[in-house]
Amino acid sequence: LLRGFFKKIWRRHSLICLGIFVAGSLVSSCSTVNAMAQAATSSLKDDWHQTSDKNNLARVESSVRWQCMNEAWKFANKLHSPESRAEAFRLIALCEKNSQGKIEPKEEALSKLKAAIDELKDPIKALFYELSLVEATYVLNPEKAREMLKTCEEKIWKIASAQERAPFLIQIASFELKTTKDLDAGKKAIAVAKETIQMIANKSHRESQEYELACLIESHSNALCAEK
Repeated sequence: LLRGFFKKIWRRHSLICLGIFVAGSLVSSCSTVNAMAQAATSSLKDDWHQTSDKNNLARVESSVRWQCMNEAWKFANKLHSPESRAEAFRLIALCEKNSQGKIEPKEEALSKLKAAIDELKDPIKALFYELSLVEATYVLNPEKAREMLKTCEEKIWKIASAQERAPFLIQIASFELKTTKDLDAGKKAIAVAKETIQMIANKSHRESQEYELACLIESHSNALCAEK
């Protein structure tokens, strides 16, 4: 009798354990499936955002090119990633014109560009847009732009690689020649850029930056030669 009793208890215990195991497996399986579904949904959402951003950014570029600024704003406000928004509002801020046909960005464009820059995780990429913000700000507030430029220059000289510094120094030279039209500052910026470019070890990168600087100098050759 005892043996039969213990067999029943053992059988019930085994069934209970089996039930617990099956239930646990089902819960675990459901959790795994749910996690996989969430990951797939997130991936699809990211892919959709990337495709959407690519198309809308192209529309912003086209609208800016044709000076359809209302259209450019419409598509810029549909962008998702900080990189796309930074590029869109950079284009708008540097190309927006006032009623007299002169370049004059709206404060809102500068504000949105700054907000996008603050969200960028790559400091090198952010620095490019910060210098663009300096250029756009100069039109409205030269003093503020100069202060912003000092901050950018401090960041540039903290970059150890001459190869990474050079494009920013060329960008500053372009700002001085094209936007401020300060030839003395432009010449100094060119000299600093040349020195930095000579420090680039990789020949192809060095020649590429030399070409960029040469194109900049050529485009302002008349003004630079007149100063001699």
